[in-house]
Amino acid sequence: MGSNSLPHTLVSVVIPTRNRLPMLRLALSSVFRQTHTALEVIVVDEASSDGTSEWLASIDDSRLIPVRHEQPKKLPAARNAGLNRARGEYIAFLDDDDLWAPQKIELQLSALASTKTVWNVSGSVVVDDSLAPTQIYPAFSPETIRRRITVSNVVPAGGSGVMAKTSVLRDVGGFDESLVASEDWECWIRLSAAGAVSSIPEPLVAYRRAPGSMSHDLQRMETSYYQVRALHGSLPASDEREARRVRSRYYARQLFLSGRRLDAARALADRRSAKPLDFVLAFGLLIAPRSWEKITYLIRRRLTDRSPLEVPWLGAVRDQVESNTFFIA
Repeated sequence: MGSNSLPHTLVSVVIPTRNRLPMLRLALSSVFRQTHTALEVIVVDEASSDGTSEWLASIDDSRLIPVRHEQPKKLPAARNAGLNRARGEYIAFLDDDDLWAPQKIELQLSALASTKTVWNVSGSVVVDDSLAPTQIYPAFSPETIRRRITVSNVVPAGGSGVMAKTSVLRDVGGFDESLVASEDWECWIRLSAAGAVSSIPEPLVAYRRAPGSMSHDLQRMETSYYQVRALHGSLPASDEREARRVRSRYYARQLFLSGRRLDAARALADRRSAKPLDFVLAFGLLIAPRSWEKITYLIRRRLTDRSPLEVPWLGAVRDQVESNTFFIA
């Protein structure tokens, strides 16, 4: 694909949604603000009862393709419905509570073309309810993604930061609808085996950790991990220990955010996987909870060369919210 064809390359965007119209308005606006305009936007409405269907019908933009499920089929099936409908050479997924930088699609298309890869991963910025940035997660290098993807989900922002060739994603079977969670991670494992990945470290996705999100159901996440392992085989002992350590740190953060400090400390100090530093962090969580998140952030070395919370494009998004103006034709 030559560079001259990039502006005309059709990209399919799939947004599953259910009863989150205020968030959907902003997510969809961030798609219509894209500098790459050759888009079709497939919004899969999972039986919403909050006026989502009527609002989508009122939008006069030929790029928008609403798909309605009269009964909710859950996230993997909603994504697959969009994948089955997609006509674009490339496909990207956006959760209805996340947002994209205006150049996200353009930059990913360029990266895919220049590296001749079949899928691309971007970095993400975690934001709070006011869309203020709280953490940045740069995308890992392609080498790290290939090496670690079977151990843990090293792709930031769930499904919202990935763009892939539509044909390849179809060939690997899309998202596994039998999984209770982690269907995005399991899909990336198969996608990684099917073709080369490229990455853009910069945060091109604003990722909201909503209290009701699936990632906060820790039992479901643990169950899904073993479902993925059953599909893709067990890990060597050293990798399994590292996988448990990654999960323990993730669970500790979710427990900490929900106010369960003691349970969070116990998760960090899991003797089956913890290293000496984890015991230190667990102790610090109990005695200095206000400093704990900043300290763990620094230890993970997620800092970029510039200020870690400097994400210029988020300012325009916050202005949209404050002025109640949206880029929807």
